[in-house]
Amino acid sequence: MSDIKFKAVMTKFQPIIKKDSVIVSFKLKVVEDTSIRTFPQQFRGQIDLMSLFASNATQDVWIKSSIPLSDYRMKYEMTFDQYVFDARLDQIDTTRKEAKDGTWSTEYILSFVKELDKDLDTNLSSLLKYKAIDPETGKKITVQFDTTLVEKQ
Repeated sequence: MSDIKFKAVMTKFQPIIKKDSVIVSFKLKVVEDTSIRTFPQQFRGQIDLMSLFASNATQDVWIKSSIPLSDYRMKYEMTFDQYVFDARLDQIDTTRKEAKDGTWSTEYILSFVKELDKDLDTNLSSLLKYKAIDPETGKKITVQFDTTLVEKQ
């Protein structure tokens, strides 16, 4: 399987106590233009998401869907911005949206869990909904970070 690459915004980051351990749950939001849908295809080999998604969002028959993945044990070495760590993908929630101009897009919310790591988690949490000045417009925008997932056995 090849690497899964996308740009994402971290929308949630929180510790969770499970039995005798503490893990970290976090969510990444990926927004895809609908002209050609490429994001779901990157997961082929692990799970067939293309049976749920048409080649573009205008052909989909659903507005929202939720894909639980905890049974699939989808473990990755993740690179989010400059940070590299192991994480497990637990769920993908999708929403199809139509803009005022009639253009469709698909929003994917990827829910991950990882082991607690105080130093790394301090750095990662600083990227939660991170905003910066857009050099072209001079306005504050939410930054999308380069993200890579490499499947782990």
